[in-house]
Amino acid sequence: MLTAIGLAAVRHLRANVGSSLHRSANGVVTSRAALRSFASTALRFEPVKAPVQPKAAAPAAGKTKAASPATGEKTAGAKATKVTPVTRKKRVPTDAQKKRLAEKKVKEKANLEAKRQKLAERKAKEKARLEAKKQRLAETKAKVKAKLEAQKKLLAEKKLKPPAKRELVAKSLVKVEPKPRIVSPWTVYIAQQTKGDTSEHVLGRAAELAPKYKALPAADRKALEDEAGQTRVASVANYKAWVESHTIGEIKEANAARRKLNKLYKNSDDETDAISLIHDTRVPKRPKNAYLLFTQSRREELLGQGVSGTDAVAQLARDWNALNQSGRQPYDALAKLDLERYHVEMKALGLRVRETSP
Repeated sequence: MLTAIGLAAVRHLRANVGSSLHRSANGVVTSRAALRSFASTALRFEPVKAPVQPKAAAPAAGKTKAASPATGEKTAGAKATKVTPVTRKKRVPTDAQKKRLAEKKVKEKANLEAKRQKLAERKAKEKARLEAKKQRLAETKAKVKAKLEAQKKLLAEKKLKPPAKRELVAKSLVKVEPKPRIVSPWTVYIAQQTKGDTSEHVLGRAAELAPKYKALPAADRKALEDEAGQTRVASVANYKAWVESHTIGEIKEANAARRKLNKLYKNSDDETDAISLIHDTRVPKRPKNAYLLFTQSRREELLGQGVSGTDAVAQLARDWNALNQSGRQPYDALAKLDLERYHVEMKALGLRVRETSP
């Protein structure tokens, strides 16, 4: 029943609203909002089923058919109301609105151009910064390269030229120095068996002579050892005679030249090997310090007890550190006497004495 009443009210309101829409364009939105509000309120009720009415008798012919107020049917003489559809008019912007819109577009375009300009300036600054950094890096590399070139040039200038190297070689006495002979019973035996043989097969014969050398009797091998010993003694005596044929100053100058050659030309492009210094027994032995005298006095004792060489060195170091001043005094006195001996011998030979602490 409520549903039928609500639908009738909606139709009546639509008819009234439809006629009022033609009067004012401004009332369209308000009327439609009111219609929606009323329709939503009316339709919010739940529908109630109408009670079943008994069928009435069929009306007589010729009589008009009346509409039941409960069912809401139209009477035969009622006229149907036609609802006119609502059309929204298109708004035409005014000149002021057009002007404001144009100004807004101009401002937006100007803002966009300003942003683009700032971005371009930022990119230009970043590019300039990178270029400056690359320039500084290139300048640094150039400075380092120039410095290295200057160092190489200075080092090349410091190095001796070939004529000066020949002079150093002449002062070092390398070419006139007798070479020590490495002599053993085996080398003596090879020399005896290949005496006078200068062919290329001498080294190949050594493999053939090895079994014969091993089978030699003890007497023959003892003779070879004696001959080898005599040869070594003769070689050492020959070398000592050659050293003593020069003055101590000449030997000292030769050793200085050898040190310089080793410093300048060892492992260089000419592949010069290190030159050993000349050992001159006439030069006084350098003085020993207190710790060295202490280790020499105790080393034989520890080795005699079965202590290894490495353990003996460690033990001597611990014993020396454990000594107090009174325990070290005897060795300090011996070191002082040895230093005085060194000074006296050097002055007797006319050699310059280095300042050496005991």
